[in-house]
Amino acid sequence: MDELRRMKPSDVVAVPEGYNVTFSHAKQQQHKKEHTFLIPRNKEGPVCFASVIRAYFEALNKDLPDRKQDILFFTGQKQKKSGVSRFLDQPIGVNTISDTGKAIAKILGLDSPDRYTGHCFRYLLAAVFVIIVKFK
Repeated sequence: MDELRRMKPSDVVAVPEGYNVTFSHAKQQQHKKEHTFLIPRNKEGPVCFASVIRAYFEALNKDLPDRKQDILFFTGQKQKKSGVSRFLDQPIGVNTISDTGKAIAKILGLDSPDRYTGHCFRYLLAAVFVIIVKFK
């Protein structure tokens, strides 16, 4: 989870093929090695993940145009009367990040959603990588 909390907007760079994301593992104390992966533009498939990233940055810029924090992930809030969601100028907490897997598992109707901790994102990213390589 620390990898996600330490990411900065400058770690996500738009390229013609999509977005390059650079990160380093939190558990590697001595030899910090940066890794880069591509979030591709997908004009043929059902979801263009690069468009999701672009929409996220557009929403951040709209809701927090003067943000001073060099943080990538912010807390959101849904307004009670209008039901409209917006970002708050507050970094997302580690507990919120680790509970996201559980929330997604509940939405998808998976068995035992409490088993889906923050580590499920590592497995998810590995699976997405395999799918991208397989269908290239």
